[in-house]
Amino acid sequence: MRHVFSLSSAAFALSAMLTLVHPAAACSDSTDCTVPTGTYRIMEVPDTKATLIYAHGYKGKASGVMNRRLRAYAEDEGTTLVALQSAGDDWASPNVPTGGNYVPRNEIAYLTSVIEDIETRLGNPRSRMVFVGFSAGGMFVSHTACASDLGLHAFVAIAGTVWAPGPDTCTVNTTPFVHIHGTNDKVVPMQGRPIAETHQGDVMTFLTTLATSRGAQEITLPAGQEVCDAAQRIAGSNVVLCLTDAGHGYQPEALAKLLPQ
Repeated sequence: MRHVFSLSSAAFALSAMLTLVHPAAACSDSTDCTVPTGTYRIMEVPDTKATLIYAHGYKGKASGVMNRRLRAYAEDEGTTLVALQSAGDDWASPNVPTGGNYVPRNEIAYLTSVIEDIETRLGNPRSRMVFVGFSAGGMFVSHTACASDLGLHAFVAIAGTVWAPGPDTCTVNTTPFVHIHGTNDKVVPMQGRPIAETHQGDVMTFLTTLATSRGAQEITLPAGQEVCDAAQRIAGSNVVLCLTDAGHGYQPEALAKLLPQ
């Protein structure tokens, strides 16, 4: 008997097999997840209670995030870790320096597609997601918190604010915003410094704009006080400034009380 196996039937069989494996392409902490305008990596944990979405610093890599202390912290906390990947050396935030390996991209659209992919892939609700960024990643977080409301649990910008000139106003946003900054930070000082053709924004000016737009209360903690005590005071649309006596850096444990419990 002669057996006929057409290309169309082979394609149908392959499609059915892939659908049974997973409705979305497989990816992990060591392989890229793909969304329309970029990629990201994800570390799943059993019985996850929250999702930490992390934006790396200048010239950072999603793969590097998965090999650092933040990964161990997420595992200890039982938290899914998502590492975003910039299209170029830096995030395409408004007024960012455009020299070097600069790739223009709508970063909020990219972030939104990642959030939607996580919701579909894992069933993790965005109401239990925290968007965290360090340095240049903190500038991405700050811009996002000002320009949109994604329905997340919290925004956390660490050692990074918007690029100057900052916005005159921000959207009405009820997602709590926390800014963590070291008073001895020389890379991104509180008042900012010139970089190429632009200038880092002034932290207090931006936070005042953000808080005023929200009708929120600003809370400032003195240097040296436990950073995340402030998280317990977050309510509604508050804007929280947590000062430490550190330089350009942070301890992952500082995020503990900012995660959904």
